Parts: sequence; C-alpha cells; structure tokens
Amino acid sequence: MRLLLHLVCTLLLLSCANCIDDPGVVIIGAGAAGIAAASRLYKNGFKNLTILEAEDRIGGRVYSLKLGDAYIDLGAQWCHGEKDNVVYELVKDLNVLNDDFFVPLFYHSKRKLIDTEFAVKMTEIFETTYGNVSTDQKGPLGEYLTTRYNEATRDAWKDDEDKLALAADCLHSFRIWVEGYEAAFSWFDVAASSIYEVCEGNSALGWNGLGYKTILDVLMEKSAKSITDKVLLNHVVKQVVRSDSKVEVKCTNGASFTSDHVIWTPSLGVLKRGYKTLFTPQLSGEKVQAIQTLGMNAVLKVGLYFPTKWWNDDFRGVVFSWAASDLQKSGEAFPYGPKTGNKSWITTIICVTSVPKSPNLLLAWLAGALVPEIEKTSDETITDGVIYTLREFMGEDYPNITRPDRVIRKNWYIDPHFHGTYSFETVESRKLGRPQAEVLGEPILSDEGKPILLFAGEATNPRHHSTVHGAIESGFREADRFGADIVLNKSVSEISLESGKVRVSCTDLSSYTADHVIWTPSLGVLKHLHANGKIRAIQTLGIEAVSKIFFHFPARWWETVFESVAFVWTQADLQTASLEYTDEPKIGNRSWITTIHCIHPLQRNPNVLSVWFLGPLVPEIERLSDESIIKGVMHVLRKFLSEDYPTISRPDRIIRKKWYSDPNFGGSYSFETVESRKLGRSQAAVLAEPISASDGRPVILFAGEATSTNHYSTFASVDQFCNVHFNLHPMRSILAVLIALLSSVECRKEPSIVIIGAGAAGIAAASTLSRHGYKNVTILEAEGRIGGRIYSVHFGKSLVDLGAQWCHGEKNNVVYEMVRDLKLLKDDDILPELYHSTLKRVDSKFNARLNSLFEDIYLDENYGAEGSLGDFLAKRYKAEIRKIWKSGDKLALAEECLDLFERYVESEDGSFSWSTVAASGDFETCEGNLALGWNGLGYKTILDVLMRQASGPIECNIALNKSVTGISLESDKVRVSCSDLSSYTADHVIWTPSLGVLKHLHANVFKPNLPKEKVRAIETLGIDAVSKILLHFPAKWWDAEFEGVTFVWTPADLQSSSLKYPEGPKIGNRSWITTIYCIIPLQKNPNVLSVWFIGKLVPEIEQLSDETIINGVMHVMRQFLSEDYPNISRPDQLIRKNWYSDPNFRGTYSFETVESRKLGRSQAAILAEPIKVADGSPVILFAGEATSTVHYSTVHGAIETGFREANRIIELYK
Repeated sequence: MRLLLHLVCTLLLLSCANCIDDPGVVIIGAGAAGIAAASRLYKNGFKNLTILEAEDRIGGRVYSLKLGDAYIDLGAQWCHGEKDNVVYELVKDLNVLNDDFFVPLFYHSKRKLIDTEFAVKMTEIFETTYGNVSTDQKGPLGEYLTTRYNEATRDAWKDDEDKLALAADCLHSFRIWVEGYEAAFSWFDVAASSIYEVCEGNSALGWNGLGYKTILDVLMEKSAKSITDKVLLNHVVKQVVRSDSKVEVKCTNGASFTSDHVIWTPSLGVLKRGYKTLFTPQLSGEKVQAIQTLGMNAVLKVGLYFPTKWWNDDFRGVVFSWAASDLQKSGEAFPYGPKTGNKSWITTIICVTSVPKSPNLLLAWLAGALVPEIEKTSDETITDGVIYTLREFMGEDYPNITRPDRVIRKNWYIDPHFHGTYSFETVESRKLGRPQAEVLGEPILSDEGKPILLFAGEATNPRHHSTVHGAIESGFREADRFGADIVLNKSVSEISLESGKVRVSCTDLSSYTADHVIWTPSLGVLKHLHANGKIRAIQTLGIEAVSKIFFHFPARWWETVFESVAFVWTQADLQTASLEYTDEPKIGNRSWITTIHCIHPLQRNPNVLSVWFLGPLVPEIERLSDESIIKGVMHVLRKFLSEDYPTISRPDRIIRKKWYSDPNFGGSYSFETVESRKLGRSQAAVLAEPISASDGRPVILFAGEATSTNHYSTFASVDQFCNVHFNLHPMRSILAVLIALLSSVECRKEPSIVIIGAGAAGIAAASTLSRHGYKNVTILEAEGRIGGRIYSVHFGKSLVDLGAQWCHGEKNNVVYEMVRDLKLLKDDDILPELYHSTLKRVDSKFNARLNSLFEDIYLDENYGAEGSLGDFLAKRYKAEIRKIWKSGDKLALAEECLDLFERYVESEDGSFSWSTVAASGDFETCEGNLALGWNGLGYKTILDVLMRQASGPIECNIALNKSVTGISLESDKVRVSCSDLSSYTADHVIWTPSLGVLKHLHANVFKPNLPKEKVRAIETLGIDAVSKILLHFPAKWWDAEFEGVTFVWTPADLQSSSLKYPEGPKIGNRSWITTIYCIIPLQKNPNVLSVWFIGKLVPEIEQLSDETIINGVMHVMRQFLSEDYPNISRPDQLIRKNWYSDPNFRGTYSFETVESRKLGRSQAAILAEPIKVADGSPVILFAGEATSTVHYSTVHGAIETGFREANRIIELYK
C-alpha cells in the first residue's frame, strides 16, 4: 500500500510538472553570452533549450587550447578587474586567477635595449594617457591621444632631447598598442570618449595555465552535461524568421527550429555582414543604425612554440619601437607578406610575450589595418617575420634565438563565424547620443509585448563591451527577461502578514507578495526560523541526520551476489577503537568509524557502494574531508572483510550531501521525541495547522513530512533502526543476517587501453570492451566529431552521408545483423538513366541490359586471373558486348560505354584507376540487397546502436581533436603522444585510422619502426578516393520517377571537353567534368542530389572552390539533360568532405593492388597482426576496414575488426 501511494504521488507530481509552462528557447551561439543565458535559464527551471553553435566547439571567442601541461588562450585571455566583474565574482574563491601584470622590455630598431627606467616610465605614460580620457571628449581617440602623448613625453623629458626623440619613435608603438587594446584597425576610428566602465582592481588577472574556458565550466557547474547535451555544433544559422508569436531559425545544413523565444549572441561582426539577409522581417532602422555605426575589427594573436627555450626566466614581454627611417623602409628590409606603402606588416607587432605555465611558448600580438591580410598569410611567412623582428631587435642580447616548430593561431577576422575579435565605440556611434550598444541589446517584442527575439553578447553591453564579463552579463540579462514558476537560490529570510497579504522576503533582498504561502522546508529549518504560535511543536519534535556517502571504485572487488554488510563491534573493541584509529572525531574512546551502520551496493551501478553513518557524531563526520572519510572507511573494510575480500581497492571518488550542516535542511527526517509525546496532542498536527487572517482565511500553510501525523519518518537512532530491522542475538544469527560469506573470486587486473580513432572500428572496439567490464579505456579522435568515415550531417530535410552510405548485403553482414529488427533500412537500389553526349537519353532497355552486364562481370568472384582488374574487365566486357550486340549502332554505343564501366568499377573500389586494382582478391560479398539505405537517418545510426550496446556512456571516454604524432613502446607499456603535446600511457593501444594515414605517418609515428613485413603491407595495399558532393536546390526540377543519371561521352567529346569547358583541372584534353560517374537523388531528401566524381583527378577536384564545382556540374547537366529537363535550376547549397586531402583520412576505402596480390599471403592479414612484447602479449593492435581480409572497404568490415581486436584483449585477461 505504501508503494502504491508513493507511485500515485509521484505520478501526480509528474503530471503537475508537465503542466508548468516551459517555453521553447533557441540560443544562437555557444560562447560566453550563450552559455551564460543557458545556464541562468536552466537554473530557473527552463529546460526546453536548444543552443545552435556554428563552430565545432563551444566557447565562441573564449578558445582555450591544451598545449603541453597547460592551456593557452587563442581568444580572451585576462579577467579585467575585480569589482563589479561577474567573472571575478564567479571564480574569486576558487584560487584559479593569478596576477599577470608585467612591464615589458622596450627595444629600439637602432638603439636595441632601452633602459629599464625609460621602459617603466613609457609604460606609465601609455596607461595613464589612455586611461584618463574625459567622458565628454569629442572626436577620434587617435587624435586626442597623439596630443596627450606628446604633452606627457615633453613633460617627462623636456630637458633630454635624446629621450624626447626616442619617445617620438615610441608613438608608433603606442598607436599599435591602443589599436590592439580596442581591436580597431585605426585609432582614428575609435571615439575619444566612451561610457565603458573599468572594473576596479587588477586588470590583468590570468588563468594560471587553466585557460579562460574555466569560466565556462563554472557557468555550467553541475548542469554541464544537461547544457552541453542541448548544444548542436556545426549549425550555422542562415535566417531567423519571426511571426506574431513564434520564431523559426533556419540553418545552412537544412535543419530548422521553431521556438517561443530566440536569443541571438553571435558577434557584431557577424551582424554587420549578415543583418540584411539574416532576419525576416528586417530589423528596425534604429537597430540597423547601431549595427552599422558600432565598430568591430580584430587583433591577431600568434602562438609560437619553440623546441627549446632561448629566453631567460625573467623575460615576460617585449615592445618594439621603430626609428622613423626604419619604419619607412621596413617593407624593403622584409619584403615578404603584406605592407602599407613601404611599411611591412612586421611593424604592426604590438609585442611578444611569454605565457605562464607554458615555458616554451611565446605569443606575438599584431594589430592595425593589415590584420585581415596577415591572417591570410602562411604560418611560414609569419614565423619568418616574427623571427626576423626578434633577431633584428634582440639578437645582441639573445644570440641563440631559434625557430619555432609549431605555430598556433585563430584567424578571427576572416572567420565567417566571428568576423572580428571585440567591439568598440566609433566616432559615428557616439554622435548619435544614446549608447548604441543599448539599442543593439533591446529585444524585439511580439504583438502581445512578449520578447521573442533577444540580443546578447559583449557588443550589447554599454558598460562592459569588448569583455567576457560584459558578454556574460548580457547573457544573464536576457535570460532574466523570462519569468519562471520556480526560482532557485532564493533563501527566505522573513514571512510577514500585512493587511491580509503575505510578504515573503529573501536574503538577496528580493520580496514577493501573495494571498497564500505554503511552507515546505524541513523541521530542521523551522527550528532555526520559527513561526509564532508553533514554537513548542517545532522545539519538541525531533530532526537529526544520517550521513549517506557513495563510493565509486575503479574496479569492483566484491561478488555480484554481494547484497549488504553491517558491522558489529565487541564492547572492548568499541572502547579501544579510537586508540586503534586515532583520527578525530570520537565520543570518549569510541571512534567515528564505529558509527558505520551498513554498506550496500546499488541497483544498476555495479562499481558503487553506499556507506551509512548514524548517531551523534554525524554533524562532525559531515565536516571531515573526503580523504579522511575514505581513509576511515578503508580501515573498517580491511579490518572486517580482508579475509573474504583480500583485493579490496581504494575508491577513486566519493559523493555526498551534508544534510545536517546545510542551512537549507538542518537534518534528514523527523521523529517524535519523548518530550513531544508528553504533550498529549500530536505535535505534527499542531505544526500542520495553517495561520489564518482575521477573516479566518488560511494565508500561511505548512506542509512537509514533519507535518504528517502518521507517515513521518520513523528512523530516530541507530538502536531503533537495528531493533526494527535486525535480531541482534545471538552472535551466530547476526553474522547470518548481516554478512554473506561467499567464496572469493579472482580479481583480474584492469588494463589501460587507448583506442586511436573514433570511427566504426574504434567505437566497435570500445563498445565490446565496455560490455566486458573494461572501464579504463580512452579513445583519441583527431577530428572534432566521432564517426571517422561515417559522417552523417543535417542537410536539406534529413541526415545525409558524406562518407559511407549503404549497408552492403545481409548474410554475414554485422551491420545488417545489428539493425535488421529495428526496421531502419530501406531498399535504395536504383537504375539511373543513361545519357549520351550526342544521343542524349539512351533507350531504357539498352540501359538496363548494360547495367546488368556491368554487375554480372564485376561481381563475378571467380576471376582466377592475375594482373590488373582493368585489363581483365576490359577484355571480358568487350567479349560480352560482342556476344549481345554483334554489330551496328548499339555495339558502337556499348563500346563507348567502356569508359562508363571503368568509372563504375573505380567507384566500387575507390581507386584512381582500375589498372592498379588486382584482378582477383579475397573480398567476400555478403548475400542479399547490396544497396540498403538508411531512410534519412544516416549511417551514424550504427554508431548509436554500437554505443547503446556498451555498459556505460563510452562517449565520456572520447577525447576529440587529438592528432596522434607518436606511438612508442617503452618497457612493455605504450606511450601515445599527440600534436597538442599531451600524452597517454597504456597497456594496449588499438590503432584504427585509415590505411591512407598509415601510408603517410607510419615511418614517423611508430617507435621502434614497424616490422618490414607490415610496412610492405602498408605500402602495397591501395587506398585512393572518390568525391561525393551533395547539392541542395531551392526547387526540385526533376520528376518523382527520377532515379539518377549516368553519362557517356563520345571519344571525340571526351578529347575536346577541356576546350569546351576550360575551367578546372584536366588530363590531356579531358576535363574534370567528364569524371562525373553519376548524379542520384537521396532517400527522404526531395531537393538534394548527390554527384559522384571518380578517377585520377579527384585530388585536384577536392581543391576546387564550391562555385567552380557548381559551375561544372551545371554545365554537364544542361549539356546532357536540358531537352528532358528544361528548367534545371542552380543549387543554393553545397556540402562535401574532401577525404583525400584531409590529413586525418587520406582516402576513402582500401583495395587490393596488383602488387599486394603478387606477395601471396593476404596483406590485410599481415596489417592486422598485433605488435607483441617478449611474453607474447599484444600491445599495439590494428583494426579498421583495411585490416579485414574479406570485408575491406566496408563499414561492416571495419566493425568486425574492432570486435576482433577488443576480443583479442579480452581473451588475454580471461
């Protein structure tokens, strides 16, 4: 009955919760403002959130990148000030900030190092001149500062012509410094006066190697996963459409979202370039004026990582001052890269600084009008320029300046997702009177006055624009425009009855007036904050606490049948416990560890135990550190259980709630005391009585378990709990009830495993290991996403596959086996129409017969032939067509179709030429439908299925953007090094990246080098690429029966194709457009066509611009199809993945070459062999489709190999 009542109450609560209005909110941008808004909304009970982020990461202009043991910030770097700075307020007690202020060295182009006294004075002049501009000053900042600077330097060195001349040269440095601080291309664009308010305190607080991303972690706090789950990365917004009460957000990938409210947070730079097309209806004239007149340019920060540190530990930074003559001829002295007149871009270097916690890193800061062109300059040229400048200015003092081996930067201005770094007030914006940031921040209201389109971001903050704290404030501001039924973090300080109304006051000085108030906090809170008339009930009823602490162990040391354990101490042991275990607290000689009542496991949480502490020491136990708690519990476990559980391990984390010491609870649950029972009437009933107004109306009502007369909690003490639940005598009975003595099992060692690559093979391996209880698994993925060559993205009306597309076959196909009962797959076998360069549409019967011939010849696995597949198939094809069409036009047409057959074969094998593919191979075709599509769900579905088969969330173990640079075998351990200088040590490493990556990297990555036999397999097996390009059309110009097209060119048309279409790559006179194999429609995506390019020109086609690709495809479609489809329109979107040129793939799928077949033994089998240590244990294992002997080139082959290598490790530890 109690269970039924509990379920009914729960259902009622859930149904009520579902009635609460939770409007949909779309937040555009997952930068500081967007995350702040989401965090505030989430805390205030708004859960129906969607965050759309154009980048493949969260953070926006907060961009912290791990380099070695510390993070560096490619975007925002310092917390500017303390007072009224929300960033500082959020982290001030976390000890994460450090003073990063320093006085830089000043070097002159002729005089070299300038003396320290002059440098200190110059820094002071820079800061005081810039920091003391009057708020009513008119005109450009540059004009004002030039005058003030000249006055200040004359006052400082009026009697020293030499210093005055030097100061005159430093004016250029001052200008670049100001332009960097304002992020303006010219200080003459910046308004002299501003309403910006500087936060008092240290204005250069660094993050001590933790990175500015720390503030994002703090903002998200405990809701981090809830918020990040709501972020959709790689979603570029193209339009925001408002109706009377709803807003629709459309993305370039075809996804759209309709919501009650939209919060726009991208940069002012994005608004400047997109406001005309982004918003429907158009923004108001006043808001457009704000967008146009506010300023946003950029600074460029370039990280230079040196193999060895050539500067001393005291070096913090250097400013370069150019003599006027050197400034003007700098373009001749260093002629590489952009320049203005004769001034080289290197003169725009503001400073070069060192970075705390990153000893081998220097940051070069550049500002001014050349920044956009510098961003387009190669890393090599930038490195040359910075090193040239350092050596020219500092070479005498630092003769060993070396060249960096890595350059790290973010090109904020040319990046279409930012178009700048931070905003500033321009001369034009100040002329308008009202702060334009305020105008920009005003929401757009619906007809009912509801804010439906809101604006946040640093540029919308009048007082703190250009800062992260300004961005966060604006995110909070917009979130606070929403009302909420539940308001969190509201501690009530007073409840007062005033003229029939109840006023509720909170500690944050907010207050609420209501007709009725229902009080539900615990009796413990009431004991501290009584209500008149109820004091005796409150004082006499009891509430104390138990302490429940959860321990998570890296490996489970108890049996699966383990149910619970309780501990009984002899009286002698009780009294000597504090002598045996001396750590406080204690009562007399009885240690706190004797108050552990029981330890038991949890349902569906195999590695967690809960430990219950009871009794009068609970308040003091709550004050113990986690380490002290762990130490004490481990002592008890080993004292009582070590004979039966000899392998008890230490927990790796604990979690608990301190109910008694938390002022919002003051205890766990109530009980009736001896004193309360003496009073006769139920004191719970007294407590439950409402307080009424003079008219008898109940205005303050009381609820909560302590107000229940017959269902309050009954666990008052350890003795009562034990007497209710356990028969304590005799001793044999206690042992029988409290602890089950079972035979101990042998605990296996938990190996550490690193999987390189989160594609199909990597995910399959991780899932298998997880199902078998292996938890110490880390997956390193070079991309910013999982999937590898499975790449499903939203485009048009559904998901599309830029990589693997079809499930090939059914029998013995692991992909099909995993999903066949889910009814996800759909027959996608089509017969494209055949079009001829002169004949146009070819007869459908001829086309069907030809297509059947293609398949019959290609899929005949009994080749038994040596040499190349191309030679064999061409010969076989020519013989077969002569049998079918002995002579005449059809035979001539079939002969012209040999080129099409070649493209068909090259598309199947992923090769640049069918002449490199072996005529015979070990591949085994899976029987059944070879073209099963995913019905708009995307091949990523198989990844979801694989991960659901794991025993835990394996995505938590995946580290993205981890490019592996080294795998070294060191004393039976494997060390994996990454390009961001992080490293991992493991017992086993499973390598899953493509054969293409192995071909390019094996000589440099593996130490010691791979065995010669494996290297030969890598070198002789083949991997090239096909190029699949998806085109979205604004209107569908083809009919419903359209199944696609293939193209046949006459030999004459082939050879003249580059003359008729000269744009783009070619082979001889044959244009790249002739390498189109087919154009086909997609399932569930009516306005999208897929274009397949095949052959040797694929690498060059990948380098073509989207515009060139579209032009070429349009040319072919109109040349071949215009008679049947006269209304062919131009696509409005294109999406593709350049697999061959991407260094993380270097190709699409593998094939057996003529050379690999000559070697006799399967080279895929050799590639799959693990590297072993002396005892025969496999330490470096190889998976991926290229390691499958019979299913290479397929996803099911890749998954099989992931299972194979995971099982190899599992067998090792059985």
